[in-house]
Amino acid sequence: MTTHTIDLEMGLRPADKVISGRPEGETRRQKEKLDTLDQVDDMAIVIKIPERVFSVSSSFILGLCGDSIRKFKEEGFRERFTFDGRLPTGVLDYAIRQALRESSAIPA
Repeated sequence: MTTHTIDLEMGLRPADKVISGRPEGETRRQKEKLDTLDQVDDMAIVIKIPERVFSVSSSFILGLCGDSIRKFKEEGFRERFTFDGRLPTGVLDYAIRQALRESSAIPA
């Protein structure tokens, strides 16, 4: 299995203790080429959260991982993606539920 690591330290300012914002997550998704990596079979993604960061918001996770969650569904996403560092389970659970809810919404 091939592993790709996303180190969230990259791009942070020295004083940053919180990683948040859906647009920031979407920008990081593009930089990491996650749409392309999602097409690769037998790929593991490790998202490394720096020790100095005490909070990663569900909005950032949605921006970074929302499309992957919708593609792989919850079980497949959890098998493919791991988080190395402090990420409360509730934050990830909420982001997964929200991403799946968005995929089931009927367009107007």
